[in-house]
Amino acid sequence: MTAVLLVDLGAVFFEINGETHRARLDRVPADGQQVQTLCGAIAKVEYREPVRPIVGQPIPWCRRCNHLHEVDIAAGGPRQVAPRRPPTPHPRHEMRRQLGTGSSS
Repeated sequence: MTAVLLVDLGAVFFEINGETHRARLDRVPADGQQVQTLCGAIAKVEYREPVRPIVGQPIPWCRRCNHLHEVDIAAGGPRQVAPRRPPTPHPRHEMRRQLGTGSSS
């Protein structure tokens, strides 16, 4: 039997220089991958045990990340991350494109 780790991407935090940051993620970043936080900080991801105990301790939030996260929530949730590949065109649009280029009028 296997256990599947389910990660809520909206609840993933990054600690950079003792400050906790947020990011808009479309998938779990790989170890060593660079991420950009809401405030614009860029750092490489490193998976390890937390340096400080998390439960019961106040979280030292980055003020800019926290503000932008609150703006996202007030607007109805995090903004969608841009897709990595162009979206597949709707079949109707594809047919129009084919008919438009195939006509010799």
